[in-house]
Amino acid sequence: MLCIAAIHWKTVLLLGLLSGLLVIGGQAIGGRNGLYFGLVLAVVMNFAGYFFSDKIALASYSAKPVTPQENPEVYRGSGRPWQTSHSV
Repeated sequence: MLCIAAIHWKTVLLLGLLSGLLVIGGQAIGGRNGLYFGLVLAVVMNFAGYFFSDKIALASYSAKPVTPQENPEVYRGSGRPWQTSHSV
């Protein structure tokens, strides 16, 4: 099992490589203006990926909220820590 820090470094590395590819590709296609366009595109994509990735993933699967009446096992299995029957 990978430690959490390793997963974060992999994510940073992959996003950095994608950003570099966009910037270099933009510069190769459009010169200095293409470089700026690639940089702006990389910033926008990274911002959207960071802040909206959960919503994008849920929308791609047409997910909807589940009520306790529709699936009570989910609500029983994922009780809140403050709702446990164990007293401290």
